[in-house]
This record gives sequence, C-alpha cells and structure tokens, in this order.
Amino acid sequence: MMDEHALRWLLLGAIGSVGLIFAAVFVAGLRRRASEQSGLRIQPSGAELATGFVTVFFDTLGIGSFATTTAIFRAMRLVPDELIPGTLNVGHTIESVLSAFVFINLVPVAPVTLISMVVASALGAWFGSGVVAQLPRQRIRDGIFALRRQDTDERLNHVVA
Repeated sequence: MMDEHALRWLLLGAIGSVGLIFAAVFVAGLRRRASEQSGLRIQPSGAELATGFVTVFFDTLGIGSFATTTAIFRAMRLVPDELIPGTLNVGHTIESVLSAFVFINLVPVAPVTLISMVVASALGAWFGSGVVAQLPRQRIRDGIFALRRQDTDERLNHVVA
C-alpha cells in the first residue's frame, strides 16, 4: 500500500487538477454569458464579496459556509431560492479547493477517512445538484427551512448539554 505522505500528495494533485479545470470552465462560461447577454454583470458586487469573505471565515472556524451563505442570500435576496443550491456548489468550489490544500497538509487524518470523505463530498455535489436542479421552488424552500431548523436544533442541544 502507498505510504500516507505519497497518498496525500496524490490526493492534492487530483484536487488541484480538478480545481484548475473547474476554474477554467467557470471563467470561460462567465465570459461566454457576458458576450451573449449585453449588460450582464459578471463581477461580484460588494455585498457578494462580503458574503464570500464572511462565510469562508466561518467555514474555517468550523461553522460551515452553506448555512451562512444561504441565510445571507435569503435575507438580502441576492439569489433566487431555486438557484441557491447550485450557486452554493459553484460559488464555494475554489475556496474549498484552497481550503483542502491547507487542511490536508495541516490536520492529521487517517488516509481511509480522508479519501472516503473526499469521494462522498464529490459524489454528493455531483449527483445531488442534478436532483435539486429539477425540484420546484417550494420544495427547495422547504428543504432549506428543514435543514436550517435541524442545524439550529443541533447547535442548541450542544449549548444546553
């Protein structure tokens, strides 16, 4: 079996390669959309940049970026509800790749655990986004509400316990 150090480098190489491909496809898609639709704004606004900064900071602390981003998107009406799941996956991809490089090198995790978590995350994002993209707006709203309520309940249980 491959030693742990080599396995980490192999994993980082794969994540980095996929991250670079994603960034290239993302930028090309933005440019194509901007050229097809005159007046389409592709640069983030101040509110969107602040959302990214705050949510990435919270994610680094272990709070998570999806819940906080969803709350800000809904409160400020930055993204229509039906686009929130896809926007979360796309919007946090590059940050997640960069975070992976930092945390995979700094946080000791058993190789089997690390690889299974990466594979589960990738499969969940790939297949889950296809399912959610087909759902009607109300079902997405109901799902967001249920997940936020569950998260709040779990946090309150930890505070009380």
